[in-house]
Amino acid sequence: MDFLHLAAGAVWIGMLAQLVLFLVWLRNNVPEGKRAKLLAGPLQRFSAIAATSVAVLMATGAINGLSQVPDVEAMFDTAYGRT
Repeated sequence: MDFLHLAAGAVWIGMLAQLVLFLVWLRNNVPEGKRAKLLAGPLQRFSAIAATSVAVLMATGAINGLSQVPDVEAMFDTAYGRT
């Protein structure tokens, strides 16, 4: 679960960084009238992969949390639970 959690976070953050670079490039090199058409495809791909990554992050985070904090007392008695 830790590997999946790390991989999903890396994919999401990596794609976010690439999206920012693409937006900067688009702003500097493409006329305003043509930007929307060029932006539609990458935004759709980013949205699908980002949504999947976030779902994997939530699921693996919940599973990891339940393995570290199995009961209510562990929320206060363990460092993981307090964090």
